[in-house]
Parts: sequence; structure tokens; C-alpha cells
Amino acid sequence: MTSFQKIDALQEEFSGASDRASAIVAGAFLDEILQELLCTFLVEEPKGDKKLFEGTGALATFSAKIEMSFRLGLISTEEHRTLHAVRGIRNDFAHVLGDISFQTTSVKARCKNIEAPIAMVAPKDIPLPEKDRAPPLPRIIKAPSENARSVFQEAVITLMHCLAARVSEAGRDRRVSPADFTEAHQPAEMVLNRFKNLADRFERLMSHELLPEDDKALAAENQRKNALLVRVQEFCVAQIKRAHASRGSI
Repeated sequence: MTSFQKIDALQEEFSGASDRASAIVAGAFLDEILQELLCTFLVEEPKGDKKLFEGTGALATFSAKIEMSFRLGLISTEEHRTLHAVRGIRNDFAHVLGDISFQTTSVKARCKNIEAPIAMVAPKDIPLPEKDRAPPLPRIIKAPSENARSVFQEAVITLMHCLAARVSEAGRDRRVSPADFTEAHQPAEMVLNRFKNLADRFERLMSHELLPEDDKALAAENQRKNALLVRVQEFCVAQIKRAHASRGSI
């Protein structure tokens, strides 16, 4: 099932479900799509997914998935905030054994805080064009603000649309494991190359005619400091190479 197909499945789950079931199912769907998002972006290691996402794994909880997705830059600040708000509502229904509904004052307040702006509400259906006729205009149906359950479900469906798009984007930027270092000087050489790249940037800054004089002076000072780091790192790389080159003669 694709990410977008899950949206249709969630809408079906909402239909006829109790308030408690709606809140808990919403959390489960969002938890699942966040796991898909992370798996799509992280280094591919199917056998390692169980260690991450199950039992006591680092990303086993809904909260951990939200935080990791945010810190990796996979979701926006608003999506991060709304996900945690939905998680809080889910927890209210999951942990309160007594009478609780979307009419409960605290729940209504949480739902009001995540109401989707109308500009973000997608049409539920997009009619297909008929032969020789312009396609019918899709209808935007906004949940009434006074109906907390409708507001909650609309916010969750909107989130699902956003996260499905994030999953699609994450595949383009999937992380890959870097090649192993095979010689002792290579880590130090990598750092050296970083220092040299900084030197090039400082050089370009100082030569930019639109850069204020104060900023040019600061760039020049940073360049001097970086030049010292380059010389020290070049020395370290050379010494590591010398040490290994002389192994056979000791």
C-alpha cells in the first residue's frame, strides 16, 4: 500500500468509528507513515529495522519517530508541532479509561489548536474529465470549527497528505553508508581537505567587491587561523604516512 493509498484507508477507518477508535487509529497511521519516511531516508538495512523500530529500539515510539524525523530535516516545524499535538490527543483516549470524547473540554482545546487552515485542505474527490467536457471543479469541504472530531480528522488527513509527499522526497535523498577508510592517514586527510575548502571560501569572500571592509577584515583573520590549521593538519597527514611507510624498516 502506497503512502497515498493509506490516506483512503484511514478515511475508511474514520467512518463509523467511535471517538476513541478514531484517535487511536489516527495515531497508528501517522506512526506507520513516519516509520516509512525514516526507512526511506536512512541507510538501507532491512535486517536492522527491527532493532530500530520494535521493542526497546531507539525509534520504537511514536514520539521518537516524530523527533528523529524533525531533527533529520524530513518534516517541517509545523508538521512537528501538529504531530505531537495529535500524539497527545491519542494518548488522552488511550490512557483515560473513563468517559472521554471529542466533546471533552481538554480534547476540544487540543483539536482547536491543530485546525488545518482552509488553504491546506485538499478536496476529498477529484472528478475525472468526461469526453469533450471540461473536468468538474473539485469541491473544498472544510470541517466546521465547532465540530472537534471533524477538525481532528481533517488535521490528520492533511498531515497524511504532507507526510506522503515527504516520503516521496526522502527517497531522492536516501543516505548511503560511506566507504571504509583503508589507511590511517585518510581520516586526517579528509579533515585537511575540509580546511582547504574553507580557505577557498575565505579567499572568495575577501575578493568580493561588494563585501564591507569590516567583513573583509574578519574574513582575513579567519583565513589566517585556517591557514595555521591547514599547515598543522598537513604535517599530521605527512607524519602518519611516514610512520606507515617505515614499518618494514623497523
